[in-house]
Amino acid sequence: MISILKHPLCRGPVAERGTHLRLTRELELHIRRKSIPYPDAEALARWAERLDDAAASPWAEWVVRVFLPETHPETADLGIHMERHVRLTEELTSGMDESGAPIWERADGKSITDI
Repeated sequence: MISILKHPLCRGPVAERGTHLRLTRELELHIRRKSIPYPDAEALARWAERLDDAAASPWAEWVVRVFLPETHPETADLGIHMERHVRLTEELTSGMDESGAPIWERADGKSITDI
């Protein structure tokens, strides 16, 4: 999760990239300090509440929504896995308020649409 959050394409709108990276760093330090191998929604909410940062709770809710889905379709067919992968990619690259352009419309993602 942390590695994906650090990826250059994982971001909100350009103005929020710094906030995103700062919160990612804070979360990583917290996870390491507390030895939390698999953070869950409750752990992320508690972490965000303890920070003196108005952006932390909405950001943590976004992380939970993206990384901790309510269902895990392990037995789903390939098409369902592909749809979920595309949806997650779009959520990760558009950010918290979903106002960023979809990755497929930016130069970063134009070449993938050729596949």
